[in-house]
Amino acid sequence: MFCPVCNTQNPATGVHCFQCHTLLIASAEGRTPEVKEAVRSMDSRMYSGVGTMAGFLIGGFVFQSFGAALFAGIAGGVLGRFIARREQDEL
Repeated sequence: MFCPVCNTQNPATGVHCFQCHTLLIASAEGRTPEVKEAVRSMDSRMYSGVGTMAGFLIGGFVFQSFGAALFAGIAGGVLGRFIARREQDEL
């Protein structure tokens, strides 16, 4: 791989140029829009799932009824999605 600044040949696995220390890896500068959307989708699902499980378990143990556990699980899932969206907006 050749350095775009000083045209020095570097190994293909090099991160920085040996001569001028320029960053050689393009992916280190940023992510593509497709990768960003995939990360957003997975984060949203993860937070929603964790919130649902936490709400279901807490609701079931505290109130000891299926209806309360179901309601708490739904509320936890909504809260998880809300938290994921807030974190994504901060990035």
